[in-house]
Amino acid sequence: DFGVIIDLREKGELASGLAKPAKWFAMSKIVGGDSQWESFISDHPKDKTLIFYCAKGGRAQKIAEKYSKMGYKTANMGGFNDWVNGKLPVKPAP
Repeated sequence: DFGVIIDLREKGELASGLAKPAKWFAMSKIVGGDSQWESFISDHPKDKTLIFYCAKGGRAQKIAEKYSKMGYKTANMGGFNDWVNGKLPVKPAP
């Protein structure tokens, strides 16, 4: 199990879809203490990697660093276009 991929983009950035295996938690919800995120992260094993991406990778880096400091295994996947350019599967936005 390689971990879980999390799309940090906001609703208005999702027109092109999401990485097929990704869960969507907008960064604003994560930093705002959204209850769905809090429930997800509290149940997430710290040894299972959280793999973040956003539009270009900047927000993903900030969140990856934050959760790494909290003891989670994290990675910055970069931007959504990196996924698309790799010809990897995409699913429609929620």
